[in-house]
Amino acid sequence: MASSVVLVNGLPGSGKSTLARALAAELDVPLLSKSLVKAGIVGSTPHMGLPGAIYGALAMDVVWALAGRSDEPPIVDSLWIRSRDLGFVQEGLRRAGSPHVVEVWCDVDPAVAQARALSSRDRLRTRERFAREWDSLVDDAGPLGIGDLLEVPSLEPVDAADVARAVRALLR
Repeated sequence: MASSVVLVNGLPGSGKSTLARALAAELDVPLLSKSLVKAGIVGSTPHMGLPGAIYGALAMDVVWALAGRSDEPPIVDSLWIRSRDLGFVQEGLRRAGSPHVVEVWCDVDPAVAQARALSSRDRLRTRERFAREWDSLVDDAGPLGIGDLLEVPSLEPVDAADVARAVRALLR
């Protein structure tokens, strides 16, 4: 089990998944992405009419199990809202062996993040629901407040090598 885990967190459209991929490559460590695991689960099961949150919870169960088996500090990519997700993250970390946490918060203007995120939504219904929920998401968004925090401005392209150096300095 790795002694540390790197959580890459931020609003949808903040660049967190792009940064997570680049960090995993720079640090030569595993990338565990909730959205990729969720897509694999949804794509491999028949439609059962379950709420999306069920698939998200299943995906995170897989992510935490893999994090606990990683020899290197994995990069874990997801959106976590402190008021909603802190207990789930703490339990996932416990199941992963209670590693030291480095949280990378992708800091971007919410209006920019919203425009980016809406442009990537592929179904009208998803875009409409996302737009309705945006204000409450922004109000609740922020770092989880566990472990070491590295805030990364992500309005402009991020230099992953610089961020990797900063993360490396925080890893145990």
